[in-house]
Amino acid sequence: MDVSEIRVRIVNGQGAYGSYRNDHGVHRLEIGKNLARDETLATIVHEIRHAYQAEVVEGIKPNHPDADDWDRNDQRYIDYSEHTVLSYFTQPLEADAYGFERAVGKTLGLDWPDL
Repeated sequence: MDVSEIRVRIVNGQGAYGSYRNDHGVHRLEIGKNLARDETLATIVHEIRHAYQAEVVEGIKPNHPDADDWDRNDQRYIDYSEHTVLSYFTQPLEADAYGFERAVGKTLGLDWPDL
């Protein structure tokens, strides 16, 4: 995926995989420091997919069939918590990012339980 500038920061934190935010056109990824190699690669792929989704919604990338769903989900995004597991994983942005992560991970031969 060809996306605009991406900055990656490695962060400490127990149980942290990754996070994404768009900061004035700069895609910022945070990746957990203590992940295994395959977990790290899968997480980076997942978070870069969020950068792609943002560029589709913003009209930078060509339209995607899920663009309207992503835009609506972005306005009502559900953060992960023990009380929101089902809602978090089934919302359009996350369902797509996890699907993309699995597809790329299988292609790369990653050994990661979510794949």
